[in-house]
Amino acid sequence: MIRIFRTNNLLVFPILLLLIIALHLIVFNQPDLYETAKPVNNTSPFSNIIYNLFDFLFNSHVLSLQLFAIILIITQAFLLNSITNLHNLFNKINYLPALFYIVCSSMYVKFLLLSPELLANTFLLLALLKVFSLYKKKKIYTQVFDIGFLISIASLFYFPSVIFLFFFYIVLIITRTFNWREWIIALIAFCIPYFLTAVYYFWNDNLYQLWENQILCQFRGRTANLTFNTSELTLTIYFVFILLIAFIKFQQKYLRSLVETRNYLSIIVWYLIIGSISFLLVPILTITHFFILSIPTAIFLAYYFNEIKKTWLAEILFIILLALIYINQYDLLYIRG
Repeated sequence: MIRIFRTNNLLVFPILLLLIIALHLIVFNQPDLYETAKPVNNTSPFSNIIYNLFDFLFNSHVLSLQLFAIILIITQAFLLNSITNLHNLFNKINYLPALFYIVCSSMYVKFLLLSPELLANTFLLLALLKVFSLYKKKKIYTQVFDIGFLISIASLFYFPSVIFLFFFYIVLIITRTFNWREWIIALIAFCIPYFLTAVYYFWNDNLYQLWENQILCQFRGRTANLTFNTSELTLTIYFVFILLIAFIKFQQKYLRSLVETRNYLSIIVWYLIIGSISFLLVPILTITHFFILSIPTAIFLAYYFNEIKKTWLAEILFIILLALIYINQYDLLYIRG
């Protein structure tokens, strides 16, 4: 399978579609997952709009929710793949980023559900596309405005996404000379969606509800709800092991890359770092929060598997990862059965 995704082969499209359906079958077999795994931090206004819309149109039927989740993940996967190919992060066009995004976004059963994190990721990917387009441009005011605006929209779906505004400021520091106008434009663009949302809540006499649910509740103590069964723990250890190897390989290849490619890869590193500390903004930390790390981890894994010279080794490592994901899902069926 890895061999196919290393090339620009049209077979990747049906394979990816079959893979994501296979990974999501458990949700169709266990529709009550949406009842037992409801988002515990679902206070963001835009996510609530989506959930209420599905409740109004489809009575929150699992089929509608899950089909929309699958469509979002496929769209995000190909958007991420377009970003990496457009900016030549790899030696040649391939579909490994799309493959590993689908795998990373299906790691745990709770990742499979339509969640605020999944919704926010769409706008974070669009912002990342804009970030990559800044390179070697003199005037970037329009792009800076778009990036600030998109990050703001993402945070209205999932509040911890607000931290990626700092990620963008770091990108400006490492890739451009200081221009105070760019910083101010990004901040103004970020504030606009919040201002318009506040006006709507004020018009409906619910402004305090927005302040309470979107801002205040994020800073009232921290609890963690992270529990792993044996299969989840095994999967996590194996995934972290592969990711560490990917980082080592990345470090070895980093200095040999073109300057432009190094800048893009540095952006991904900072995305991972900032995304990793975003848990500080989560009132109740669950495994679902780490869905937002699917973007950088997918790129690092794609980078590593693209560099593996022995194809058979890449295939074995990938098959083991898929097997552990399915074993984890089977264990859930067994426990719930």
